[in-house]
Amino acid sequence: LMVLNNPPRAAGDVTEGPCYRCVFPRPPPAESVTSCGEGGILGPVVGVMGVLQALEAIKIIVAGISRPFDPDGNIDVSTVGREEASDASASKQAPPSLLWFSAYTSPPFRSVRLRSRRKDCVACSASATITRASLTSGSLDYVQFCGVVNPVSVLEKDSRIPVNDYDAQQCMLEWFRQTRGSEVYGAMTDTIIDVREKVQFDLCHFDRAINMPWSEILADDETLKRALKELPARRQITVVCRLGNDSQLAVQKIRELRCRGGAIDSAETDDSLVMDIEGGLRAWTRDVDPEFPEY
Repeated sequence: LMVLNNPPRAAGDVTEGPCYRCVFPRPPPAESVTSCGEGGILGPVVGVMGVLQALEAIKIIVAGISRPFDPDGNIDVSTVGREEASDASASKQAPPSLLWFSAYTSPPFRSVRLRSRRKDCVACSASATITRASLTSGSLDYVQFCGVVNPVSVLEKDSRIPVNDYDAQQCMLEWFRQTRGSEVYGAMTDTIIDVREKVQFDLCHFDRAINMPWSEILADDETLKRALKELPARRQITVVCRLGNDSQLAVQKIRELRCRGGAIDSAETDDSLVMDIEGGLRAWTRDVDPEFPEY
């Protein structure tokens, strides 16, 4: 973990301190990075870094921001940390440095001087590919950030259901409910498992969805085992997430549990009844229901 003591500048400005991507131009592959759910979090480390970040923010504020916003109402990064000097005696900003903190080394802190910004940086150069628009729109996830363009693809085509097909399926089930009664409808409905984190699930979800965060399944699959054992033998299980990545991994996990005999004790149940919604909730909003919240 680190704190850069120089704030960002306008795109293409190679003066002053670098950004994080300037320092680490080649991040590790996404599949090699352990998630917080798998590796755990050392709470005091997070607290220390939060305090250091707050300190850097205070230093930027007290340095003076004469014109904090541009005409469009966005933060004008070219003015951050640059005080309008009234005379030549105004102090210059400290050279860029890197503060390292490691809880398991002695001493835990060390400071390293840094070079200026990289002219070809993908985040802060004039030709940056990681843009403000990609960040604010939510189209950039960690996998893409680490240079992996293709989304997760671990399931066969017939193990995934496109959002339009799932919508048609649900419309058919609603017709059965209205014409044949709730008894027939109940026997034909699927079980929807939403593997997003609870805070995201609370923002928006399908009406019948059950929330089982993927991070919790990774930490302890007993809850998933118990839930699956209570399902009817031939009940379809539909897994959904935000982008259709974690849902694929969850489908694999469900099938793995059943192969070990730990989830559903019925010989009638087959893997074809367990699938994920291709593209996740984002695809649902884009192709089926524009009114469904997107974040």
